[in-house]
Amino acid sequence: MPITGESMVRRRGWQATEARKRLGELMDKAHTEGLQIITRRGKEAVVVISYREFASLKKRQPRLLEFFRASPLVGVRLDLERDRTLPRGFGNYGVRAMQAGT
Repeated sequence: MPITGESMVRRRGWQATEARKRLGELMDKAHTEGLQIITRRGKEAVVVISYREFASLKKRQPRLLEFFRASPLVGVRLDLERDRTLPRGFGNYGVRAMQAGT
């Protein structure tokens, strides 16, 4: 079951000691009902999800190289030379985007 607004509403909170004692039930509920939250000292500490849901979330993340290849800035060359008309201490850099090959 993917993590959605609906499953967030139905989530079940478990205290750490309860989760430890009833680990099998916690795992079953994560598999059938979606994410389960374990609290420690009254604060949310851990989220338990099924492996299927974890694999689905992990699959959705593109590798860094794929991310850059899909960028709308592919083919744009940046000129990062400092704008010399401004005082050096201001740290202003003139950045001009130019199409590749120009």
